[in-house]
Amino acid sequence: MKISKLCIAIPNTGSIKTETVVSLMGAAFSTVMATHCKFHLYCPTGCLIDENRNSAAREALEVGASHLMFIDSDMAFPDNGILALADRNKRVIGANYNLRGVLPPMSTVKISDKDGNLVIVAGDKIPKYPFKCYAIATGFMLIQTDVFKEIEKPWFFYEYNSEKDDTVGEDVYFCKKVRAKGIDVWCDPTIEVKHIGDYAY
Repeated sequence: MKISKLCIAIPNTGSIKTETVVSLMGAAFSTVMATHCKFHLYCPTGCLIDENRNSAAREALEVGASHLMFIDSDMAFPDNGILALADRNKRVIGANYNLRGVLPPMSTVKISDKDGNLVIVAGDKIPKYPFKCYAIATGFMLIQTDVFKEIEKPWFFYEYNSEKDDTVGEDVYFCKKVRAKGIDVWCDPTIEVKHIGDYAY
């Protein structure tokens, strides 16, 4: 599906990393120049990330975007990052990147084991080619907006798991819902995306 109108959403709590802004400028310019698509930028701000993502999805539908690109406010990525995802022509696809502040590096990609439990994959164990997964973080994810017309609201939500006494994040919740509709979730590990953290000196 060709990008006719791209909505880039940067959910945030009030600030965006300088590296993210620089990356965004390069990637947005490269995408528009290559596809000649219309472009819409949306920055939902608030303390509830799931509400920010739901707001972004609504905005993408309201402005008639064919694709919604989620970019978190602490990401650094190459100029061709968005185009690389678009070229895969998948309905839901994200890039692999690591959890912030965790050593050894652990990917945000999740697969399911033989018992159906979610497993986080070590960064060095990720395949080198695009692959289907159970869930992937939404920090750098491209979604064809017609997906939101097929799944029920809320599209993003924090879900409490009473059996394990923990919470399922809004990204896993979304991936779970789209998979239930028969829509595959893809990871493209070929794009170098960095998760920017803070250091104490």
